[in-house]
Amino acid sequence: MTPPLLLHVTTGPLWADWDWEPGIVLPLAIAAVLYARGLRLLWDEHVGRGIRVWEAAAFAIGWIVSSLALLSPLHALSEQLFVAHMVQHELLM
Repeated sequence: MTPPLLLHVTTGPLWADWDWEPGIVLPLAIAAVLYARGLRLLWDEHVGRGIRVWEAAAFAIGWIVSSLALLSPLHALSEQLFVAHMVQHELLM
């Protein structure tokens, strides 16, 4: 009997399998840097000018959730389990 085909090879426990693929990390980093730079330029005079604090917090929370969905062990698990793949979709929506 042949062993089942694994789509993702892990080097350790699944919870420690973070994915640092540059094609994902770079766009996330660029988006964070550009947003932070624009926010700093808007808020130099007065915090909340142009973009309110809650809007900046909403961007930060969305960025964190997107990063976790795309870089965390959930991404590795989503290559093996359809349920994890769908959880990834829900987090990104």
